[in-house]
Amino acid sequence: MTSTEIGGREIAVGVKIRQITWGLILLLTLTACFGFAMLYSAANIGFEPWALRQIERFGAGAVLMPVIVLGDIRSKPFSTRPMKVLSGS
Repeated sequence: MTSTEIGGREIAVGVKIRQITWGLILLLTLTACFGFAMLYSAANIGFEPWALRQIERFGAGAVLMPVIVLGDIRSKPFSTRPMKVLSGS
């Protein structure tokens, strides 16, 4: 199993996954699904123009979330320079 060193000690990826607050992720997903349903209803029972774009954004965030959570914050991809470039600052 792969592990990362944090604060002078190594933490296995499996341990990191077990430490994720799954209840909060479930609550976030349920809230997002409720929002998708509202947008679907507001568009006269259709995914265009709002619901589909919001689902795509949520999906992109859901894909990035484990990468960010399981990554080592001290590594190069998590430095502030790429974040500034992505934000347009």
